[in-house]
Amino acid sequence: MGKALHKLGLWMDDFTIKKKFYIFYVVCVLIPLIVTDSVVFLTTAKFDRERREHEMSNIASAVEYSLSSMIGNAGEIGNSIYTNRDFEEFLSKRYTNSAEYVAAYQNFLSGTLLENALGMNSMIFTLYTDNDTIVNGGRVNTLDKLRNTESYLQLNEEAKSKGLFFVYDDSSSRITRERRIIYLQRLDFYDAETEKYLKIEFDYGSMVRIIKNMNYDNEVLICEGDRILLSNGQYGSYGSEFQRLDNATIREAYEHTISLYGTDLTIYVKPVENSFLTSIRNELPIILLLLAANVIFPFWFVQIFNRSFTKRITELSRVFKSVDSDHLIPMPCEDGKDEISSMIRNYNRMVERTNGLIETVYKNKIREQEILVGRKNAELLALHSQINPHFLFNVLESIRMHSIL
Repeated sequence: MGKALHKLGLWMDDFTIKKKFYIFYVVCVLIPLIVTDSVVFLTTAKFDRERREHEMSNIASAVEYSLSSMIGNAGEIGNSIYTNRDFEEFLSKRYTNSAEYVAAYQNFLSGTLLENALGMNSMIFTLYTDNDTIVNGGRVNTLDKLRNTESYLQLNEEAKSKGLFFVYDDSSSRITRERRIIYLQRLDFYDAETEKYLKIEFDYGSMVRIIKNMNYDNEVLICEGDRILLSNGQYGSYGSEFQRLDNATIREAYEHTISLYGTDLTIYVKPVENSFLTSIRNELPIILLLLAANVIFPFWFVQIFNRSFTKRITELSRVFKSVDSDHLIPMPCEDGKDEISSMIRNYNRMVERTNGLIETVYKNKIREQEILVGRKNAELLALHSQINPHFLFNVLESIRMHSIL
């Protein structure tokens, strides 16, 4: 650890103080801020996602409860009719004429639970039998009116005793084309050879209104396979054919599967616009202000600190170069109470003392040497003035002697 710190210190020595301040800002301010904010952002986003998933789960459970309650009530009534002997006798009896049937029909409705069921606005109860002695009309009809319907064919094709069917009725016998929700149950508890059925038709508009009245911001889709059966949004128009589901529609949607009388339904709860990102957009001015306070403001202070250090140290480095001359230059700025200002004041005192020593010792020594050199030069000149005539006399004398010889 010590070696690593030592190497790191040597590595940092190669950078200027300005760069060291920037490194300090990035390592100690910017990176921790980014890491901390990222952790907070991701944690908050995770909690927001979990909260939205929990809300969508509660919505799916509430929609399931509403559907199960409404359709379950119809199923309970169907089970009661299924085991009721009076219904069996009424539907199986052979009537001699229409008047006898009408009298029996009126007497039957007034004394059975079907009279109470008829008062339910969201459901229409109809009985079907293959007894050809009855007269079509009211709540009892012959089986011929049911045989060609999609729900009847599907129930017998799947060999089930009861089922829930979502169909789109566009037959020519109906004035308007509309979506229909039908609960169909075979009444064979007492007699399995004679075909008798109970059909409960739910009001599609009432089912859609129940979902819409829950007042969820999330769009709810109730699907069978890829068919969108019910919705509180744009897919809830009961006058058009069932629309098909695509992957883009249910992207990121919460999925919940239920089974009602053998029909597998999937409840999709689409998330609303990301509330977390919406909150961030709404609070963008405050976020920008905090960003300025946490990023720009510290950077501005780093710049001030950097100027406070580097300007004086650069000036101090410049005046240190004056040591090559015979006079050191003092620094003019001594203000401040930090270590650099103290170093500048000490340097100025050193400059003052050194210049004084240079003045008193070095320059005086130079003057003494200059005086000594001047004296020696004078002696040499005097000696030179003495030597020159003697040398000239000797030369002339030598010439004279050679002439005589």
